[in-house]
Amino acid sequence: MPLPDGIRTVADRLRAARLNAQEDRIRRRVLSILALGATPTVSILAERCEIPPDPIREILGRLAAIDLLVVDATGEIVQAAYPFSSIPTPHRVHLSGREVFALCAVD
Repeated sequence: MPLPDGIRTVADRLRAARLNAQEDRIRRRVLSILALGATPTVSILAERCEIPPDPIREILGRLAAIDLLVVDATGEIVQAAYPFSSIPTPHRVHLSGREVFALCAVD
């Protein structure tokens, strides 16, 4: 689902998305997993959120469609959610003594 013109920043996309509580819970869990330097997967999210895998897949697909995160071709692995990347990049974020990959140097 494309976003309207003028929606450029992550904050803009997030406001425009009007996520329901479950979608926002999954999005936040993805960010917390990435912030630990781990890679979020459908199975990990299902276990940690106590939600069956199919709704997780649907939510990840929606979040990817509105450019809040990136999933792999299988839809099972989250590759990035601003500002974090599960794929090695030349950019890093330092959090509580931990170094994780970032999407760009500004992060």
